[in-house]
Amino acid sequence: MRNIIIVGNGFDLAHNLPTSYSLFIDNLILTEFNKKSSDLIHPFFSKSIGEIANKKLNERTVKYIAISGKEFSFTTSNIFLADLIQQKGQNKKNWSDIEAFYYEVLLKTNDTSLILLQRDFEIIKQKLINYLNSISKVSKANINFEHFFSHNYFSNGEIQNNLILNFNYTNTLEKLYENKLERFKIEHVHGKLSNFDEGYIVFGHDMSIETYRSYIDIKDEEFFKNIKFINYRLNSKFEILKSFLSKESFFNVFVIGHSC
Repeated sequence: MRNIIIVGNGFDLAHNLPTSYSLFIDNLILTEFNKKSSDLIHPFFSKSIGEIANKKLNERTVKYIAISGKEFSFTTSNIFLADLIQQKGQNKKNWSDIEAFYYEVLLKTNDTSLILLQRDFEIIKQKLINYLNSISKVSKANINFEHFFSHNYFSNGEIQNNLILNFNYTNTLEKLYENKLERFKIEHVHGKLSNFDEGYIVFGHDMSIETYRSYIDIKDEEFFKNIKFINYRLNSKFEILKSFLSKESFFNVFVIGHSC
């Protein structure tokens, strides 16, 4: 019997990695606020009255309440970040909340503002890469996962019959369970830490095929820059999955920490 294991962010959270949306944003604001010179935010008190009044700055004033309860006031030219904090709040739990908000904004953005939105989102994406690189240290495996990956379902099969689709950017799986994964082929659907220096991860949103078709003739390539199913086709992961699914036999599907 063939097996597909889908691994999501809940897997990292189960290993006490702070990979939730709220913790990322919290760390981002605190880190940038404490820099001597940030390219993203500027403490509100550092602005003169003249600068605040100067509309050419094209900055948004934001008040952020950290998880600790401390308040931060700052200005930012990253309008996506400002709107994300102000309109969505700080109580979301996973990456999809950022991605869902991005998609919501994208569909409302006119051609004139599109390049600015993509620029702003690209900056947040790079900050996410930096953040994940900084929290990737994991020291202890979970005994329940050790038992799972050692199960007879997998140990009796060939490597080509056991496919792990890892939707996490981190390498928690390989770091902690390397000796349990000899019988598995592992594919990082969204990219992984070792590739982050290249700046490539799949981070954005998936639109339906129907929506894609309705926009394909009226939007240029910039509009589709962060649409997931398009970026999946830029690597081999999509073809590997298609090949696995094309074989005429039944297979089991196991889901670990992924919202379906």
